[in-house]
Parts: sequence; C-alpha cells; structure tokens
Amino acid sequence: MNATAPDRNVPRRAVLWFGVVGALLLTALLAFAFQQGGWTAARVAGLAVLLLLALGLSLTLLDAARFWWGMRVVTCIVFAATLWNLLDAALLARSRPHADGFGLAFRGFLIFGLPALVYTLWGSIWGNVGLGHRKLITRADVAVFRLVYYGRWLFVALTLIAVATAVVHSGVA
Repeated sequence: MNATAPDRNVPRRAVLWFGVVGALLLTALLAFAFQQGGWTAARVAGLAVLLLLALGLSLTLLDAARFWWGMRVVTCIVFAATLWNLLDAALLARSRPHADGFGLAFRGFLIFGLPALVYTLWGSIWGNVGLGHRKLITRADVAVFRLVYYGRWLFVALTLIAVATAVVHSGVA
C-alpha cells in the first residue's frame, strides 16, 4: 500500500470529528449531571471510559498512521461494552424493561461487538483478509473472515425474524 494513501480501515475525518465532539459533549454533560447528583466509583469509571474513547478518536483524527492504536482503543471499548451487555442480558438476573433483552444484546454483539473485536486484533473489520496482504493470509484468517461475514448475515436474519414476529403479534398483517 502506498504510504501516502489513506488507510481504508480508518473512518472518514467527518465521522471522526462527529465522534470526538459527541464523546466530549457527552462526557461534559454527564460530568455536570454527576456533579449535581453525587459521584460514585461507577460514574467515575464511566467518565474515564468516555474520555479514553474521545482520546482514541482524537489521536486517530490527528494522525491515523502515527496513532494506529487509537482506533483500536475505541473498538476495544465498543467490544467490551457489547460483551458486557450480552453477558448482563444472558447471565445476570435483573428485571428487564424489554422482554427480548438477550435477543437485542445478541444482535448488538453481532453487528457491533464482533467486528470491533476483529478490528482491535487485526486492524480491519474483516480480519487479516481485509488488509489486502494476499500472500500472508492463512486458513485461520479465512475462518475469521467467514465468522464476521456470516455473523452479519445472522444479524440480518434475526432482525427480520424479530420484525416479522412483532408485525404478526401486533395484528397489522
């Protein structure tokens, strides 16, 4: 790949700007709200994660080649959040306001968490296959690619089933 060519695995600058501004505004808003309501360890940890997210996005925005790990920090946070949501929905006994909490958590993990994990590990949402190094691709890389590819199709199928079920139960059909 040409050294001056933009990395196709890094989001466009407008998306990065939107993410940086959004993360910083959310952090400031939550800090103000927590100041009014009191600080707890969980709130401090949440704000620290949001600041880490904003830092990763900011460094990627400044120089994606130099701070290649910035986007990986962001995707690691996304993966951890979706994994926690999935484990929470599956294992922790809480009263849930939505009847299909696990289904939503599983679909969220498929569409956001799985590609985030793969990007964190390989620097591409398609794994090593997405980097374009044809001679360096192994059978494991092909397996990762298939996992992400079929995971996305599973997400689409589960979402269509959920929509169809909701339509049938609502009596619209």
